[in-house]
Amino acid sequence: MTIDVFEQLYREYHSRLYHYALHLTHDAEAASDVVAEVFAIAWKRRDALDAERVQGYLYAAVHNQSLNWLRRQERLAPMPDSSQHDWTDEDLEEVLAREARIKEIEKVIASMTERTRYVFIQCYYQKRSYRDVAEQLSITTDGVKKHVMKALSTLRQHFHKENAIDEVPERSDSK
Repeated sequence: MTIDVFEQLYREYHSRLYHYALHLTHDAEAASDVVAEVFAIAWKRRDALDAERVQGYLYAAVHNQSLNWLRRQERLAPMPDSSQHDWTDEDLEEVLAREARIKEIEKVIASMTERTRYVFIQCYYQKRSYRDVAEQLSITTDGVKKHVMKALSTLRQHFHKENAIDEVPERSDSK
């Protein structure tokens, strides 16, 4: 695997792997460390990596590194090696389907107006309150809510109301 191919792999998967590790560890610094470690190991093993299975390898490695981190933090009891997840073709298919869905969502979000996209990302990805975003942009919380509703509507229309979110959840303004 060339440096350019590896860099492309890093750009394509880093954010998703970070969010996956964050989901597992609930710790931003740990998630960042886990993903950095996985990419360092992948770099060392780049010549042995199968390009068609690299995505599954990266997710499995993040999963395992996250479990290792959790064990070190004493959040999980020590588990025998047999607990390490053996990724099957079905697991890989699920991961690939999820990745395809994420790419499609990212594409739809990228097509939104700059302000709507920014508001949506701040409220849903960064988990900032409507009030915080409104203050930053010098708009009302109702303005923020309208941008969020517009973004959700765009996503709903794109996915033909599959798993549609029927209403905008009220955000706590206590942040």
